[in-house]
Amino acid sequence: MMAALRSCHLPSSLPRSNLPTALEVRMPHTVSPPTHILAVFTSASSRPSTAGDIAVLIPTHHTILAINCAHLPRLPLSRPQPRSTGTAALPVIPLTVPSAEAFAPLHSFLVVHRLDEFLYTLLSIIPSQTFAAVRAGSSNSAANPLAHLSPAQFATYLAASAKGDKMSALMGLTRNVMNVWRNACALGIFDRDLWAALDFAWEAILGAMNLVATSKA
Repeated sequence: MMAALRSCHLPSSLPRSNLPTALEVRMPHTVSPPTHILAVFTSASSRPSTAGDIAVLIPTHHTILAINCAHLPRLPLSRPQPRSTGTAALPVIPLTVPSAEAFAPLHSFLVVHRLDEFLYTLLSIIPSQTFAAVRAGSSNSAANPLAHLSPAQFATYLAASAKGDKMSALMGLTRNVMNVWRNACALGIFDRDLWAALDFAWEAILGAMNLVATSKA
């Protein structure tokens, strides 16, 4: 399904003043084509006063949101019919969340449920190959799908991988994790693996901060 969503060629963002009610997109040849386009805005209480009222555009399938987002109202019915040109009109649905920029990685996780990819978006200063160990765990049987990993080890990776002002780099990661967490709370996402990943990332970042602070003492 993610391949189908990614094949939709959309502008990455649009201002609210130019937001249409529907957008014409080329439909992928798949059994699960996108049904809607989310126009994701950052809530006014969360964004800087200087930020523009810009929507991040995310193609989606209504079942992904219906299954995972308890606090999201039901989307209007959409059964897009491809034209002879291979395109179809998808309804554009405005959605306000605490952080629009942190919505895409959350949405990607709901579609593909890849813990390694999700953790990489949370701890992105670590080389991506480091997360190969994440896939070795059994998320279907373990109460904690990341129980086989060590937050302290990842804290060491983070402290070593941070460039320049290490504490500032780690603070950037805390903001990212916090924004994803706030979005998940606002949408009512209760996926066990997602919350395990957020807890793990938070513990690893705090551990890395402690290592950096100790090294400067």
